[in-house]
Amino acid sequence: MEIEGAVPENTTPYDLFAKTSSMVAFSPLGRTGQQEEISVNPRYLDFWFQAGTVPAPAIFAKMFTEGFHLLEFYHQAPDRQKWMECVQKQVAFQSREGCALPMLWVIAGGKPETLIKQVELRKLKGFPKEFYRGAPAYSSRLVVTSELPEIRDTLLLRLWGAGRTLKRAQEELEQLPKDSWEQRVIRGTMIALKRKNVYDKSEEVARMIQDYQKLVREWEEEHEAIGEARGEARGLQEAILAVYSSRFGPMPEKLQAHIESIQAPAKLQALVGLFAIQKQEDLMALME
Repeated sequence: MEIEGAVPENTTPYDLFAKTSSMVAFSPLGRTGQQEEISVNPRYLDFWFQAGTVPAPAIFAKMFTEGFHLLEFYHQAPDRQKWMECVQKQVAFQSREGCALPMLWVIAGGKPETLIKQVELRKLKGFPKEFYRGAPAYSSRLVVTSELPEIRDTLLLRLWGAGRTLKRAQEELEQLPKDSWEQRVIRGTMIALKRKNVYDKSEEVARMIQDYQKLVREWEEEHEAIGEARGEARGLQEAILAVYSSRFGPMPEKLQAHIESIQAPAKLQALVGLFAIQKQEDLMALME
């Protein structure tokens, strides 16, 4: 089974990690889309989100207000051309959905000093340092992960960063409880990427993937050894049902019976990640 959506040949592990972790994190909370072609030459939209009834955690509760939100990820500092490409996709998405102009969030690993001056971005009031806004008419935002405050609210944003920012965020992640939201997102992401050929010339990206995979292995080994029985299994089964219903509506009885027959917590945890990103027909194939 594969991650839903087309993956262009030039997709890097950084892109794949950021887009997949977004899907795992926010699919249970509202409508999402990943790696969708937008007809501007064409271009691919990294990730979009429309909030549901469950509030988003951490800083995302303030970021993701009503309406559509688009996320574009850059490992380094984007330039003006990349910014305008994001705006083109923003307008194309509005045309496709017939909605108000969605909020564009450009997540940058480095600070684009020249871009900030060229586009006349201003500090975004009510948010931590390094959140910027464009002119009100354009519904655009910039988040510079390398200079965000090192608080738990910004952890997932910093895990989308690079260099020292990423390393420190990884260290914070390892200190969190195994059942924390952030740890579950990373486990689900690594499980979803398991069948992908994740490599890159960048040693930093390769090391990042290896570190996260190690976290997943440690968690799986711990829970297999402990064998926490039916209480945990039931909680995970309910999480799978919630993810499925948020994406596709009520789960078919046959598939629900199959999920409820699985009692191994490690296997159910893996399914949480799969149910957050796989196509509906692929999920039905799990019963075969």
